[in-house]
Amino acid sequence: MSGYGILQPRVATPLPSANEFTLYHGLFAGQCGVDPYSAASSEVYQDLFGEGSFTGKGLLHVGAVHAVLAGRLPEGQVLSHDLFEGSMARCGAVTDIALIEDAPFHADVAASRVHRWIRGDWQLLPLLLNPGRYPVRGINRWKMLDNLRRSLVAPASLALLLLALSGHVVSPWAALALVTAAFSGGPLMGALAGFLSSRNHLARRHFYREAGTDLARAALGGLWLLAQLLQQALRAVDAIVRALYRTGVSRRHLLQWTTAATAQAMASTGLVGAARTHWSLPLVGLLLLAGLLAVGTPHPALATALCLLWAASPVWTWFVSRPGAAREQAALPPPVQAHLEGIARDTWRFFERCVTAGDNHLPPDNLQVLPLEAVAHRTSPTNIGLYLLSVACAREFGWIGTQDLMERMDATLATLGRLQRHRGHFMNWYDTQPGPPAADVRLHRGQRQPQWPPAGGGSGLPGAGPGPERHRRDAPRHRGIDPAPGRASACTRHVPARRRDRPAARAERPAEQLRAGRRGLRPPAGAGPAGVRRSGATRRGQRRAGSAHSRRRSRLAAGRSPPDPAQRLARCAGAPAAGQRRPARRRSPARAGRRFRSAGLAGGLRVPARRTPAPVPHRLPGCGAAARCGLL
Repeated sequence: MSGYGILQPRVATPLPSANEFTLYHGLFAGQCGVDPYSAASSEVYQDLFGEGSFTGKGLLHVGAVHAVLAGRLPEGQVLSHDLFEGSMARCGAVTDIALIEDAPFHADVAASRVHRWIRGDWQLLPLLLNPGRYPVRGINRWKMLDNLRRSLVAPASLALLLLALSGHVVSPWAALALVTAAFSGGPLMGALAGFLSSRNHLARRHFYREAGTDLARAALGGLWLLAQLLQQALRAVDAIVRALYRTGVSRRHLLQWTTAATAQAMASTGLVGAARTHWSLPLVGLLLLAGLLAVGTPHPALATALCLLWAASPVWTWFVSRPGAAREQAALPPPVQAHLEGIARDTWRFFERCVTAGDNHLPPDNLQVLPLEAVAHRTSPTNIGLYLLSVACAREFGWIGTQDLMERMDATLATLGRLQRHRGHFMNWYDTQPGPPAADVRLHRGQRQPQWPPAGGGSGLPGAGPGPERHRRDAPRHRGIDPAPGRASACTRHVPARRRDRPAARAERPAEQLRAGRRGLRPPAGAGPAGVRRSGATRRGQRRAGSAHSRRRSRLAAGRSPPDPAQRLARCAGAPAAGQRRPARRRSPARAGRRFRSAGLAGGLRVPARRTPAPVPHRLPGCGAAARCGLL
């Protein structure tokens, strides 16, 4: 048999809100959010044995699954259906597809789910003992038997500690070390492996801070599980006994199920409610302590500490399950708010001056700064989606009016209607330069490989769709009403004079002038000061760009961080940074005129004139970086 009847995506946990976040979720939910670029994962069973593990939510081929499972499973007995169904219908892991599923926020909700899983695993025992009627591969049978083994870890660990404390088997300290390793050994090894970096020169402090956070999370999670050992052992024993009794004797309540939403609604977040729910745990803990002291334990101090730790289990459950306190939105300090608004204004300036009719109203992919300035005339669905979202945000900030929003969105949406697609999906790259009059916008001419719909990079366009769509729908009702004019003027007051908007007469032709400088063509008449010698300006611009590039490479090679953004912003704005003095310097008018090439480029972008083709642009960390340095 070949092929797969079930496809299992990678399960990702969404980012929790501040009001529902709990310490339990932070300890055991793992990495939250969807990050397909840096969090690529692999399924070991799929890589080694050609089959994945079905977890209950996936993509099913209905006809194949029905043909394999119809009339073959016992009626009303299979509670944990996912692993067994995946074993019979063959499950394939597809880790490049992410399935969003919430992780439990309350410890009791997670414990209720584990209780149901243990019952379901043990109810599959008659099916495992009958391989003739239910044939599955040996690796799948091992998975189900391994689930039974894991359900016995907590009871066996508690029994080992009690025997060691009573003076039998091994030393209680050795038993405690073994139990701790059983619960936290895997997470600790993974956290320690996170400290091994192959690129220490990149964001070293941030890298080790994140690795230290993972190590602390693994250690605290192991300590909490040790404190909950008594509760976990009793719950596992209860689930095993219930499953065996219902399967072999009563034949009732085999499919008893409590949904996660119901368990979350029944869970108590108060200390009194937790004590009422787990009233038996303190009693059992005190009885164990009395029994150990009665048999004459050789380690009374350790026995007392562990039994009291287990008796306080309701407190630990309440402590990690408390939701975050509702906090009012904290206001940012005025300097920080002004700095962020300046970055946002510079980012919008990039789109405002580079998205023109010459590029079919599509945003360029990036702006190259070193070694020579140039714009990459290609775009992707992610770039388009972020541009539409930026247009909506620009209107909210008051930088453009309603009429500008409608014109920009209508022009870009009209271009989107002419783009080549594959079964309705946009391609990964498009060339923004205009083609023949009767042709659609072309695919990116620099691509040597065949075009394909984007697997991860195209999420920006549908992800940004609701915001711009709402603004475009509401725009006719607000025609003539421009939001937040005072906020826009206040943001402009905080922006240095050199970075503010230039006159509209100069801002109308940024892309045309930029392309003229990129191709070594003569710029439009009146674009810059006359009488500038191009050869000298070209040589000085190339030396300036090369020296800046060399300084940046030397800083990275020496392990030094780039200059502080505030100092760069002050230098670009023409003012000295904090704590620095710059001597006054007189510049002759002729020399000052030669500082900029005659193309001018609205906003003062310096592009040395040249007649050689521009190199392939490289991506910048953010489009606002070039604007903050006075390039836009």
